[in-house]
Parts: sequence; structure tokens; C-alpha cells
Amino acid sequence: MFNFLFNKKRPFFFYYNKEESKNTGKPKLTLHIEGKTITLNNIQIKVPIKGHVRDSQPCFILKGYTSRYKIIDEIAYLY
Repeated sequence: MFNFLFNKKRPFFFYYNKEESKNTGKPKLTLHIEGKTITLNNIQIKVPIKGHVRDSQPCFILKGYTSRYKIIDEIAYLY
């Protein structure tokens, strides 16, 4: 279990990872926060997020800001 608390809100973004999902045979998400790349089975978000279209892969991501997150059994909780 990882539990992180920040003094100020930090940006994050996540997306469906097609390549990893294909390799493992089950849906996978990739979360990017604080320069870390974390592969997840699920994500629960309690902060506002918005979609963003990019010119490079992944073409569509969801992003937001969080002041706290924890990861338990490949499930991320963002507050």
C-alpha cells in the first residue's frame, strides 16, 4: 500500500493502456503522477477531471489535480 499526501495539489493524468491490457488479458489503466508511471487495474477519483486530446499517443487522456492519493492492490484512490 502506498499513501501520499501533498502540501499543494499535484497534476495527474491517466488513460486506458491498450498494449498492457492485450498482454495481460484484462483491462489496465496507466496513471502518471509526480513523474511516476503506475499500471493499475482500477481507479477511483473524488476530484474533478477533464478530457484532453493530444497530438501523440495516447491521443485522449483524462487529467486533473489531487492533493492526496493511495494505491492498494493495483487500485488508485485520488482525493
